Amino acid sequence: MPELNRLSPYFARTVLVLGAALLGMIALHSIIDPVGTAAHNQITLRSDFAVTVQQVGFGAFPLGAALFALGSAFSRKSLAGGLTLVAALVLTAVLVRLYGILEHGGLALNLRPLAGEFTLGALSLMALWFERLAERRRGAV
Repeated sequence: MPELNRLSPYFARTVLVLGAALLGMIALHSIIDPVGTAAHNQITLRSDFAVTVQQVGFGAFPLGAALFALGSAFSRKSLAGGLTLVAALVLTAVLVRLYGILEHGGLALNLRPLAGEFTLGALSLMALWFERLAERRRGAV
């Protein structure tokens, strides 16, 4: 299956760029407009410290992950690492979101982000699997 060897890095890079874009958008909203972003999610920030926590917790960490994912897209050797980070991050978010839904309710409001997180996680795992298969085939040749 030489097509897999040829196409898997492009698929992996596409997934990494999509993941970086999603994480970057989340990050920039929280960094640039932390109060508005929190309010959109029915959260009230009542102190300067709370605003900074919003910027760091919901801004800096996703931005760091986005930059890592984007950087990983430019090197064949780092594709698997970037995909692993994106998959771990978004699938952890899926698990925590499902726990929150079961514990507190709110399924209707969580369906859209849950679908996006699950889709990106599945694409990341698929791209990682393709990369592993392609690596094995390249090593066997």
